[in-house]
Amino acid sequence: MGSQGRRATSRRLVLDELVASDQFRTVLDIHDALARRGSGVGLASVYRATRDLHRAGRVEVVTLPGGRAGFRGAGSGGAALYLVCVRCGRAVDAPRQVVDTWASEAARSERYSEVEVRVSLHGVCPACGPADRGATS
Repeated sequence: MGSQGRRATSRRLVLDELVASDQFRTVLDIHDALARRGSGVGLASVYRATRDLHRAGRVEVVTLPGGRAGFRGAGSGGAALYLVCVRCGRAVDAPRQVVDTWASEAARSERYSEVEVRVSLHGVCPACGPADRGATS
């Protein structure tokens, strides 16, 4: 199999791994999962695959605690606002009306155009934190 074929196979394996989970996962997490399955996909291939898949709009990326990039399969709703667990990487969509309104007003008042909002909220999901704890302030 040529390098193009291996690259396509690596991308497919990485994408399949990412869409099977609701967690944002680091390249190392993805590589470890693929290695446990005996896929033979190297770490450099996982880096290339996540980069290529992100550029193609097939995966989403957020910055995880510690500055690490986290990837997961892209949803159909376009750019979203996420609540990301700082312990396990699980992410859920959050309402973004307030952020979008604020961004539009800020852009208009400063006369900016083509503004892109990139926001993620970080906290501890119910599975990782105490069940009796209410909403954070």
